[in-house]
Amino acid sequence: MNLLFVTVGTSALDNPEVGQAPDRRDNKTLRGDLDRYRRSADKSLERWSKLLGDVVQAHKRYWEQAQFYILNWENRKQTSAELTSTMSLLRDATEHGFRPPDKLVLLASDTEEGELAAKVNEAVFRTLHPWMTFAVSRVKNLNVKFADFTRSIEGLVNEHQESGADRVVFNVTGGYKGAIPCITALARDKGWLLYCQHEDAGYGVYLQFEDGKLRSEPKPFGRVWS
Repeated sequence: MNLLFVTVGTSALDNPEVGQAPDRRDNKTLRGDLDRYRRSADKSLERWSKLLGDVVQAHKRYWEQAQFYILNWENRKQTSAELTSTMSLLRDATEHGFRPPDKLVLLASDTEEGELAAKVNEAVFRTLHPWMTFAVSRVKNLNVKFADFTRSIEGLVNEHQESGADRVVFNVTGGYKGAIPCITALARDKGWLLYCQHEDAGYGVYLQFEDGKLRSEPKPFGRVWS
């Protein structure tokens, strides 16, 4: 089984143009609701279920106007870093004849806001790729305190793997940047593949350790999704 883990930040909520699709519509109401959410002492998903639905619809409107789900780069701030980078990764796999991942796991920070952002991304991904399996996992200790969360990440991968032979790819474009060193160290030891896309680039870069050295390539390795 092919597993794709996507680290999730808050760009699904924070990107200033979320809600402007299509045609640069006014998103002041949505931004106001998001500001009230951030100021609230109670950020439970139960209380903010309507906001979750509104943000999901804002992202869906963007992707509905994207022909063949190809990003309009000038409008990339209308959606999230996790969606743009992962859609690029999945498109690369399809164009090169590789089997896409069987399961996509969104790794949220150990915060209410991080979990909300992950839920937004999950809902949109389910619309774009309904045949795939999705999950959201909250990474214990991945928060402002930066306690040891390496074991949490390793444990979550083990939880979603069906066997040690499962192929594991990490899209580390979004999320807490402090998680990248931990994931990179694990990738070196476990043989995982890393993927990252700069916000100003229309393609991603694949990273993998070979003989102790980090190899990078802007196109999918032939064995990534085989």
